[in-house]
Amino acid sequence: MSKPNLPTASPPPLKTEDPLRERAWAASLIALAAAATMIFGWWTLTGDERATRGDAELTVFVHDDGAFVAYRRTPGEGDLVRFGVRLPEPAYATVVGVQEDGVRSRLLPPSTERVGVENAMLEGAARLDGYAGREQAELWTAPVPWTDARLDALAAGTPPEGAVRAATVDLR
Repeated sequence: MSKPNLPTASPPPLKTEDPLRERAWAASLIALAAAATMIFGWWTLTGDERATRGDAELTVFVHDDGAFVAYRRTPGEGDLVRFGVRLPEPAYATVVGVQEDGVRSRLLPPSTERVGVENAMLEGAARLDGYAGREQAELWTAPVPWTDARLDALAAGTPPEGAVRAATVDLR
């Protein structure tokens, strides 16, 4: 008796997944996303917009088109500015303007509460005057609340006990 002539089929090849290849692909995507985030972050806030000393950070925001944005241009006469801060430890903060000719002025009222390690926008805003020379904003911190006497001493160029200049940024 002869065998029937049936087609013989071999089973389809087994699909073998290469877990290392999949992990390498995922790691590459994560690395690419991290690099893009870092590059974009540094591109958006470079130069004088952000100043750090140690772990303290002072960022200038200029009022443009109805909102405060991290500035991409030098603020000018009449611009309204606000300041964002990040500190290594909670402290009371104030911002002082220092002109090239040595004149110092309070740019904002001091914080009434401690600002901390999270990014915080300080209360208030300052409108820049028509000063034509170089001007900087200094972030000062203290472990105790700022009183008028402590602020007056700071404006006179004599930092009170415990006060620390945490960051400086060029305004113009």
